[in-house]
Amino acid sequence: MKQSITLEELAQQGNHVYIDNCVINRAYNIAEIQRSVQRHDHTILDLGSLLGSARRFSGVNIRNLHREAVHVLGLQKVLERFRSIRSAHEIILEHEAYLLHIKRALDYLSDNSVRRKGKKSALLAQAIDGHSRINQLLQEHSTSHPEAEEISRFMCENKLYRPYDVKFHKRFSEPEESYADASLVSHALLDKNPSGVVIATADTDIINLLRNYYKYRQEGKLPSHFPYHDIKIYFPDNLRWFHGLQMSLSYSEEAETVRIKLPEIVTGF
Repeated sequence: MKQSITLEELAQQGNHVYIDNCVINRAYNIAEIQRSVQRHDHTILDLGSLLGSARRFSGVNIRNLHREAVHVLGLQKVLERFRSIRSAHEIILEHEAYLLHIKRALDYLSDNSVRRKGKKSALLAQAIDGHSRINQLLQEHSTSHPEAEEISRFMCENKLYRPYDVKFHKRFSEPEESYADASLVSHALLDKNPSGVVIATADTDIINLLRNYYKYRQEGKLPSHFPYHDIKIYFPDNLRWFHGLQMSLSYSEEAETVRIKLPEIVTGF
């Protein structure tokens, strides 16, 4: 078993941590992963998906709402302590879309439920408040690099999100071009923090973007002015993410580290 490290500890070590939307929005726990495998659908539904399929609050499991509220509060507290946890503007916009989706879900479920105010609506409102604060903090912490646009465009045009060998394949869906993913990696590459740069994600497309970028550099295919330094990518730990925001190293250029992948994630907006 690979050694876990918390998101807080990564920041305490002096790393600049670039956080992906798929990490912000998902309150993973091992029980949900196990149920996913038993259902043979290999997906983890985020809160947006669960809310999107519900017509009333009675159709929403209160445990999912509680888990989301707890997860968001924990993440919010870490971001309030560390300005070094940041993201790319495009990722923040994705999170804003998710936030708008769950706000609309609260209004819809409240309008269609017999009990408009109760524990479920209170927990969902608490999660919304936490996500709003997280989005605000990320905007305050993050800096846009104009050079990132050229690098991101290069990554998308050359399809660097596609794996070039048997490693880091998505098992149940195809890799997708995402300018937001490319922007996240580009901003991490442009960050010259001497103590290290880390990407926190649960998306193998992010690994492939960075891995192919390094391969292009070795083959002399990168423009000479493009930046280069070793970036480490961490995934949420299957067993320990929900309790303590613990992560495990998934990839670094030095170590080509491979770990067991999470089931794929379905986005609900």
